Amino acid sequence: MKKIKKTFLGGAILFIGAAQLLLCLIIAGSLYLDYSIANNYISDLGMADSPVALLFNISIILFGLSVIYTAVQCWQKQNQFAFTLLLTGLGFVGVGIFTGDFALAHVIFALILLIFGSMTMIASIVINKTLFGYFSVALGVFSFIATFLFLSNLTLGIGIGGMERLAFYSILIWMAGVSGRGTMV
Repeated sequence: MKKIKKTFLGGAILFIGAAQLLLCLIIAGSLYLDYSIANNYISDLGMADSPVALLFNISIILFGLSVIYTAVQCWQKQNQFAFTLLLTGLGFVGVGIFTGDFALAHVIFALILLIFGSMTMIASIVINKTLFGYFSVALGVFSFIATFLFLSNLTLGIGIGGMERLAFYSILIWMAGVSGRGTMV
């Protein structure tokens, strides 16, 4: 039996994690009838009174675990940004465990995932000086700006939920994109 390379396995796990989270976000947002992507936070899907809390929280925890697995693979190769990636994964897991019902812990983990997720995209240029690496930096800067605007409550007409999504989905899209490149793991 042919041995599966860790690079392939790490990329596959990260891609599956990102894909299942994106699909679960679509399903959860569709099933929660009073939910608005413009006016509700993403994490409102995971609140105790949400009809889709279990789906959302399990999905975001699974994605966080896939990011942590990828960070461990990067660490073994001594990639310089494995630490920021690890913190990003811990942020995702923390958001799923400490739902918005646990306000302070939830906000701390959400900030960790948004800030370190953006930093990871920017730091990836160190090992990936290709066009994709420069796109990663641009997307990381975009996510940082969206995070700053979100935290400042400057929504530019798209609502607090819309601004949060610009920061959050930038990270999710990048994770899915980088998973197939074999540049991190």
